[in-house]
Amino acid sequence: MEPVFHPVEHLESIFGPAINRVSTDHGIPVLHVNTNQILPITRYIHANEELRGTLSLLWAVDHRPCDVRYELWYLFTLCEHKDWLIVSTDLLGDERLYESITPKIHAANWYEREIRDMFGLIAQGHPDLRRLVRHNHWPKGVHPLHKNFPWNSVLQWRQPPGSVDGHFIHGEGVLEVPVGPIHAGIIEPGHFRFTVAGEPIMHLDLQHFWKHRGVEKLFEQQMLSDGVVLAERISGDTTFGHSLAYCQAVETLLEIHVPRRARYLRSLFLELERLHNHIGDVGGICNDTAYALAHAHCGRLKERVMQLNDRLTGSRFLRGVNCVGGVGIDLSTDQFSELVTELEHIEKDFSELEQIIAVNASLIDRFESTGILKKQTAWDHGVVGVVGRASGIDRDLRRDRPFAAYDELSVRVAGSLNGDVRARVQVRMAEIHESIRLIREIQRLLPDGPLKGDRQVLPDSGAWALSAVEGWRGEILYFLMIGEHEQIHRCKVRDPSFVNWPAIQLAVIGNIIPDFPLINKSFSLSYAGNDL
Repeated sequence: MEPVFHPVEHLESIFGPAINRVSTDHGIPVLHVNTNQILPITRYIHANEELRGTLSLLWAVDHRPCDVRYELWYLFTLCEHKDWLIVSTDLLGDERLYESITPKIHAANWYEREIRDMFGLIAQGHPDLRRLVRHNHWPKGVHPLHKNFPWNSVLQWRQPPGSVDGHFIHGEGVLEVPVGPIHAGIIEPGHFRFTVAGEPIMHLDLQHFWKHRGVEKLFEQQMLSDGVVLAERISGDTTFGHSLAYCQAVETLLEIHVPRRARYLRSLFLELERLHNHIGDVGGICNDTAYALAHAHCGRLKERVMQLNDRLTGSRFLRGVNCVGGVGIDLSTDQFSELVTELEHIEKDFSELEQIIAVNASLIDRFESTGILKKQTAWDHGVVGVVGRASGIDRDLRRDRPFAAYDELSVRVAGSLNGDVRARVQVRMAEIHESIRLIREIQRLLPDGPLKGDRQVLPDSGAWALSAVEGWRGEILYFLMIGEHEQIHRCKVRDPSFVNWPAIQLAVIGNIIPDFPLINKSFSLSYAGNDL
């Protein structure tokens, strides 16, 4: 029998004195290390064959007024059993500098830039320290997540410099094509600057965060029990996924046992959210190849699911369903019968549409070999969800870190190694059928019982919890730390869009600009969920 590998013990044997102490909170090991050891330790976790840790989240906490220090947290998901491991370090007093890990772990790029903008902490050695969230018209020295920054501040416009802040390629025949941030459609703002030589794209520079809402600052004005409404509004198409992730974090802090019936209903509603979004995306991707027939049919099927949501819960987007401790809405036997019957009709219609799409040669020609994201690239950048699975990243929290009732359900995870638009469409199609199958299984296994559990403890100030949900786009992460009198001290939100947006810049290389809308839609990322 082979000996069991213990990641923490292994790291202690390698880095010994560099690790000040090890703690465990809610089953998650935390290595507290010296700041000057962050790079070698995180690089080892990322590169070691037995660990192969993906950087899943990087965030900062301002501990004022209790302590005059900042804390940096690095969350890794280890490859073998998808276990979590946190590395943390303190920046004391007026210390603002720490060593960047981006040159070795590319997934840290946007995180470190965001931390600089929001906290004023500078990652030395970062290859690209341009502003990310704080565009050039923001005043200098403004860092909204400082504890002394008033949440209701109105910022004064600062005249930005005349030059455009970006990376450029120069040479004969090289052209730049700027698109956005205002688009000819009902979509949110995003700026895409393409560099081309002839037709192929040589480089794409993204600039988002045009509608920063200060969501994480607003969370700090909330009590634990009041944050659900704000979480529901992070990204409207993921209302249920975000509110579930928030509720799970609060329930961990308050040690609330969520009843089985509530956990099953949460799984049900999450699959309904996955279902209508995936159907809509299949249609949207077809629309970007001018295949209007498939778009029209998917729009019709998506609308049927959303009307079903409305009949069952009173909300097309499933708002008001989640609450801390469980759910606020139950379903009767008749409602479940209506649900399953309607989904059977929808699946039959969608299967017929699938067959039509599969034999459309011109459509498949546009899909194949377009927007390829290679597996190694996806892993290097921590890509998650549908996009990751279509590039060979075998990862789904419903199976790997079960939540809600997924520990009692068998989830079949679809994937591909091709990494192109067609692979992302195929993964979505497979997940549509799997969601309907899971809903049937939930109907068969649904237990009786209460819908809401009661709190067990009053957590101390400084207590924290991590929560993860496999939303329809991918992994949603919430870090929640409690302050005085059950007020939120820090709530870090990570929508999957934040880690997947940078990967589009790599997937478009070598393609042509007319294929960009198709590639972009096949990723189907949120602007609002990205721009908190």
